[in-house]
Amino acid sequence: MTCPSCGAALPEPHERFCPQCGADLEAAPPLESPLTKPRARPGTPWEDRGRIGFVPALIETTQQVLTKPSAFFASMPVVGGIGGPLLYGILVGTLGVIVAALYREVFQVLVGSTFAGLGSSGELRRIMPFLMGGVGLVLQVVFAPIFVTLGLFIAAAIAHLFLLLLGGARRGFEATFRVMCYGEAAAVINVIPICGGVISGVYFLVLAIIGLAAAHGIGKGTAAAAVLLPLVVLCCCCAGVGVLAFSSVASFLSQMK
Repeated sequence: MTCPSCGAALPEPHERFCPQCGADLEAAPPLESPLTKPRARPGTPWEDRGRIGFVPALIETTQQVLTKPSAFFASMPVVGGIGGPLLYGILVGTLGVIVAALYREVFQVLVGSTFAGLGSSGELRRIMPFLMGGVGLVLQVVFAPIFVTLGLFIAAAIAHLFLLLLGGARRGFEATFRVMCYGEAAAVINVIPICGGVISGVYFLVLAIIGLAAAHGIGKGTAAAAVLLPLVVLCCCCAGVGVLAFSSVASFLSQMK
């Protein structure tokens, strides 16, 4: 259920006034059903970048997603093409990948240099971490946009599949894909050393839940299930593979005795 004035997802059961815009829901037209066309939404700064400028739109959009996700996704159009949102996701996601790669390579260089010096005083051992780190960093920077793009399509496809299974896909795949693209704003958190990657990953899931609920006009419980169930399934599969591998090794060792 969504607010007919601003399009924000309403709690179940909904109150008289919309928690986002304050509209009187009892005096408003009936709430939209899954079969009705989505109401026109105010839009996002990024999709108005032609007027306000490329960089200001990028910064303002990222700020809104990170600080006011409910209001942002309530105003995000669910149709209009995937090119713009995809470009945003690639830019911010690639930035996050590069920052994370820089932190990782610096750490590996420092630690690698330390351990190399303990075992030998040769100059080759001392410069190897720098050479290996530099090549790996260049490769990550070059291929980051490709990996981000593939990741966005895969994440959106999985989330939309589970929305379909749960009966929460009230809008098309484009709505889900847009949420995932703008959710890449969480990649900015990678600038925090050490723990930034973990926080970024968790907050991306939070943004996906909020965004899917607003985009499809469903409850946050259904959106959370669509986002988290794939992770549960993946963990169960990994655990199953681990158990099978351990059993195989144990059986092999027992036969050797």
